[in-house]
Formats: sequence, structure tokens, C-alpha cells
Amino acid sequence: MAPSSSNQNNNNMKNKFQKNHGGRDEYVEIKNRKDYVNDCAIRATAIFLDLPYHEVRDDLFEIARERFDMPNSDAVIYEYLERKDCKLNKTIYKNGKSKFTVGDFPVNTNRVMIRVARHWTTIVDEVVQDTWDCRRRFAGRYFTRS
Repeated sequence: MAPSSSNQNNNNMKNKFQKNHGGRDEYVEIKNRKDYVNDCAIRATAIFLDLPYHEVRDDLFEIARERFDMPNSDAVIYEYLERKDCKLNKTIYKNGKSKFTVGDFPVNTNRVMIRVARHWTTIVDEVVQDTWDCRRRFAGRYFTRS
């Protein structure tokens, strides 16, 4: 029986994976899982826009305060990215039927930020930049830069 390693399956994916904390690791030490803070919205946005983590964090908190919302809510992320002249794109389907996975997402630009179930991730130059390998998740709506 062939091994069923998820890494073996992930190696066949179009987009590769690289662990990336989006710059948070420049401010705090991140050694263990306990050091993660569920900051995918901030992290993915910082990587996507190529901005310092603390700048994106502060901007998202400010919009959240204005809206009486949380900084990782979709409404706050959408507003922030629209202010940065980013374009929200509809979900892409294979043959009009099923969604692409993040690992096989057809990147047509050098940077995209993708919404997956309860998570945000970014692809830069066909490499998924995230703290965990989410390439098997289905890609939903996504942002591109103008």
C-alpha cells in the first residue's frame, strides 16, 4: 500500500508553501504553536500589500473601531483593501462546477489574497505564504492589486 502522506499529495500542487508570519515575528518571538494568535487577516493583508505588520494591524483596528466591529471581520478587511485600491474578485470554479483549492489556484498576477473557510491566506509568485499549509482548502473570493 502506498504511503498517504499529505506532503506527498501537496508536492503535486501548482502552488508551493512557505511558512510566513507576515512580519509579526519581527516584534515578538514565535517558537511554538502557543505563540500563534489567530491573526490570519492581519498577516495575510500585510503579506499581500507588502506592508509592515504593525501598520496593517493598526489600520485594521482603526477601521474596526469606526465600524464598531472586529479587525478580522470580512467587512473590515474588505473596506481596508478597497481603500488600498484592491479589487475583490468572484470565486473561480473549475469547469463551472467545483472550486479550486488554494494549492491549485490559477494565479494570474504575482499576488492574491484569498478567503477560505474561516481563514485568509496569500499567494505571492505561486507560493502560499502562511503559518500553516492551507493548500488543500477550497479558495473563495479573492483580492488582486490594481
